[in-house]
Amino acid sequence: MRILLNITLLASFVFPLASKASTTDPIIIQPKNGETLEDSDRYTKQYFLCVKENAIRYTKTGESAEAIAKAAVSACENLIAKSTSSNIYWLNSSKLAQQEMIEKLRQYGENVGIKYAMDEKLKQAK
Repeated sequence: MRILLNITLLASFVFPLASKASTTDPIIIQPKNGETLEDSDRYTKQYFLCVKENAIRYTKTGESAEAIAKAAVSACENLIAKSTSSNIYWLNSSKLAQQEMIEKLRQYGENVGIKYAMDEKLKQAK
């Protein structure tokens, strides 16, 4: 009987406190499958490595460095999606901020691709 009374008293204090949680608090979106910022960082590094490797490989086509870089970024596009989908900050950003981040990753990838394509062209010219 005393246990039942204690549970009832505890419930009378806990439930009113629980109901005072703000309904306007934003919902925090979490990455799926328990991924962390470390996973996002790893995917981002893989993306830039992928761009580098593809830019070097595509240099054999004889295309301009800009065209090679764009093709290398396109080939590695799936890693941008992995990087952003495991980043809690990206997931909780506005749609505009998310799009800007994707565009920045593409642009940085193109810059890296141009650099490695030009380096490879210089190696081949020797």
